[in-house]
Formats: sequence, C-alpha cells, structure tokens
Amino acid sequence: MKKRKYAVAAGHQATAEAAIDILRDGGNAVDAAIAAYWAACTAEPCMASAGAGGFAMVHPAGKAPVLVDFFCQTPGQVPNPHVPFEPIEVDFGESQELFYIRTGSIAVPGAVAGMFHLLDRYGSRPMNVLAQPGTHLARQGLALNDFQAYDLFLLKDFVGDLEIGRRRFYQEGRIKQKGEVVTLPDWADYLDDLSRQDARCFYQGEAGQQMVRDHQGHLALSDLNHYQVIERNPLQVDFQGHRIWTNPHPSIGGLLLGILLGEMNGWPTSDLGDPVAFQVRWEALCARLRQEGFRKETLQDLAARLFPDGDMPPQAWSGTSHLSIVDHWGNAIALTFSIGEGSGYFIPGTDIHLNNMLGEPALLPDGPFTWQPDVRLSSMMSPTILASADLSSWTALGSGGAGRIPFMLAQVIQRLVSEGMHVPDAVRAPRSHRDDLHFHLEPGFPEQTYAQGYSLPVRRWKEPSLFYGGVHAVRWQGSEMEACGDFRREGVGILA
Repeated sequence: MKKRKYAVAAGHQATAEAAIDILRDGGNAVDAAIAAYWAACTAEPCMASAGAGGFAMVHPAGKAPVLVDFFCQTPGQVPNPHVPFEPIEVDFGESQELFYIRTGSIAVPGAVAGMFHLLDRYGSRPMNVLAQPGTHLARQGLALNDFQAYDLFLLKDFVGDLEIGRRRFYQEGRIKQKGEVVTLPDWADYLDDLSRQDARCFYQGEAGQQMVRDHQGHLALSDLNHYQVIERNPLQVDFQGHRIWTNPHPSIGGLLLGILLGEMNGWPTSDLGDPVAFQVRWEALCARLRQEGFRKETLQDLAARLFPDGDMPPQAWSGTSHLSIVDHWGNAIALTFSIGEGSGYFIPGTDIHLNNMLGEPALLPDGPFTWQPDVRLSSMMSPTILASADLSSWTALGSGGAGRIPFMLAQVIQRLVSEGMHVPDAVRAPRSHRDDLHFHLEPGFPEQTYAQGYSLPVRRWKEPSLFYGGVHAVRWQGSEMEACGDFRREGVGILA
C-alpha cells in the first residue's frame, strides 16, 4: 500500500478527477462522491443522470455503515397500457435483449434527492461547490472513450429517440464515436441553478412539472413530491473473520452476495486459496443458486425469513456504474447508480435523460404493465463495505454488471480475504460466471481449471470482458491506501 490522503475508483477518468478535486479542496469522501456523480452525468451519460437512481453504502469514520437508498419508485397510479411504451431490441453481438422505452417506462427518479440527502447527512461543502466540476465538464464537453462510445452505440435508439438526444449524442446523422465530444450545455445551466437551491427545485419546480405534462400517463406531481430517500440498516455478513456490510432487503444483490459468502465460509480453507479447487466448488454453488435461488418464490422465502417486516418488490437488473472513495479521516462511500437503458425522454431545457426502470424485462415477469403501484424497486446493485476483524482496514467496492453483480463482487472479496491479495490484484484477477448455458471463464486461470468436470460446457473467453462486471474498489488502512478501477470497463483508480 502507498501512504496517501485519498483513494478514488470510478468508471471514468473525469468522474474520478472530480472527486479528487473536492478532496484536495478539503471535502470529505461523501462530498467527493456527490461531485463525482454530477460529473458522471456527462462522463458516463448512459449510466448517470438526474433522472436515475441508486444506492450508497456510507461509512462515516468511527461509526457503523448505513445504506442510503435513493433508487427509483413506481408511480402511485395503476399501470396504464395506453401510455407511450415501445419495445427496442439491443444487439449485444452474441445475444439480443428486448427493453421498453418512452414515457410509459419511467419510474420516479431518486438521484437528485439522493445527492442532497447525502450532503445534508454526511457532507461538509456547499452543493454549488460540489457541482462545479460537473457544470464545467458539461459545458466544455468530453471526448468519448472506447467504453462510453460502445455504450452509446448499443443504446443509439434510446438516446436518439427525441431531437434533444440526437442533438447531444449524434453527429452527421450517426451516433457519436470514440474521440468525438459530448457537451450538455442545458444540463450545465440546470445543475448550476439546482445546486444553489435544493431537491425541491427538481421535484416540485419547472422540471418536475414539465416531466408530468409530457408524461401522458403514470407519473403525477404527487409521485415526485412524495419521493423519499430511505436510510436502511445494511445486511451484515461475516466472511473468514472479516465483516461485510451490503445492500439489504428490498434489494436482491446484497442478499445473493451474503448467500454466496455464507456458503464459502463452510469450504475448506485450502480450497478457497486454490484457483482450481475453488472453481469446482464455485460452479456447483452457482448451479444450485440458479436452480433454486433465482426462482422468485425462493427469493421471497429467503427474504421473508431474513426480513420479516417487508415484502419482495420487483427487481431491476439493469446496467450500472459505480464509484468508491475513502479519505484520510477514514470516511468511506461505495455508490452504485443506473438509468437502466434510458427512456429516450429528455426533460426539455435540461438535457436530463430519465430512466426506463418500468421497461426493464426483469421487472416484468408477467409482461408489460404488471408492476405494483407506489413500490420501491429492487435491484442487483450491491455497494459494499468490507472491514478486517480489528477494523484497522476498510475496503469500499461495488460493480456494474446487472444480474452478475453479486457473483463478481463475491469473487473479488474472496481474493482479498482468502488469498490476501492487494486491491489491484483482486480486481484484475480472472473471473468466472455460470449462466443457463455455459460456465464462462476469463483467460488467466491455470490450464487445469478449464478441464474440470463442470455441470455445463465451459466457454473459454479469449480476452477479459465487461461481461464480468466493473468492480471499482478502494482500501483504507490509516495513511496507506489502494485504489483500482476495473479495466474491463475502462475504470480508473487514483491515489492522492
């Protein structure tokens, strides 16, 4: 580890640099996370937006971690099949997936309320100061890197659905490519105004009213006015003497992560440290969870036993990004966020792209318009804090990767704890994943790993891939810190 004052890991260089700017200016880890989020709205436009939602695991120095839920909420009205709602197929190359867009797919966004809540409860700097890196970035623009250009290409039919999106993300009739600049001038102006007021400026002001006027269906002003950020007690798990806090019910990601780590607690220590033996046990565990744990009724039963006071809401398994930050005081935050694929609707005059969480297939097991009114959506997002038994070391981590998120995080945690790896080595180590057709293995495992008798055929990947998530992690141990952004998604780690 290196002796530093701050550690940041995020999905883009500009996102991470916004955090570092605030830390160097005297802000704490939460201040830095808020600034990073506003910057991500330009740097990671397919993931972050004022129209998004997410979760933050906050560890104030010397206190217990708390989970801040600012994820999306279903509208209070019953589903109406006559609102604008259109299927769009996304071609991922080796597979195609169907999603739904337009205003009928929008759930109540929580990002704006979430940022102001984090500031009010755990921050130390004025919001207009924290917004400055984001407003500057939106005005001057940012050249697309490989990953963001690829994301935009996949979602070109979403961001290009209205003239606003085409004006910002298209050039000469086609989606912008790597090296071409994205600017969001209306977002810069709106963020500057928002940052000098409070969350009501968004939910009760002209932007919220415009959203409802354009929506032609589900969303009502009452949905925006009544949205609340919820603080929850994290799900706590012990793994080989280490303490872990992760996303609790009603989300599913933390529950699955806890199940995975709990099962591994019973494995022989020698198998946890042996990459060949570990994969044999891991594939069998994933097979059992897919056969049993992914059935909705089984998850409901698990949640009912662990969390008897709550019902199991729908799950959102959409794409995400993540950022992790620690400061020299020992404050830490792991923040995961998503707009799904985006609804294609931008609030006029703001450049704000709203989510399509009601158009996510995983939310619609019985088909479109089957969600329950006024329910907090669930998620696979699993912002997590890992601490040593003596609390001398804290690691903040999380990932994108939809339904694969808890499985990727469990593997990184196993490397950190069982194999004693440093954060960069654990993040960069090869990963595996079992779906219904293959046991997928990244390159880099010992040769004999690929030849084991697994229950499904092995798909041997030639190169690392964003399929295996994007784990961005930082570790604090006094003045010694580590940071690593996942190279699979062009993540960035900065120590300062």
